[in-house]
Amino acid sequence: MTIGEFVNNIGNMSINDRAVAGRKLYSLLSPMSRKTLLLFQAGWDMSRTFPEFVEKQNELIRICVEMEISNLGFTIRNMMGLEPLFLDTLLGPLPEPATDATAPEKGENNA
Repeated sequence: MTIGEFVNNIGNMSINDRAVAGRKLYSLLSPMSRKTLLLFQAGWDMSRTFPEFVEKQNELIRICVEMEISNLGFTIRNMMGLEPLFLDTLLGPLPEPATDATAPEKGENNA
């Protein structure tokens, strides 16, 4: 999956696939985008619904990606010694859903 595919499909992904791809994207983002996402999460009004949180976070992820792939983002990433990001930058494949044969046993420690 590419960054472009992720941001274009983020609203239609399962929560688990969104989380896996989101972690992969997060690992590629600049410290500024990471901090922006963490501050958003920390400041979220917990009385609001989870679907609202996901929708607003999706919007913020798109904004961060737009900034990261812009000319300004390219310059900032370059100054920080980071590789440039593009919409066709690979996040990697998403893992296959667990089957009965690969799912951990109940009570098994996954650490």
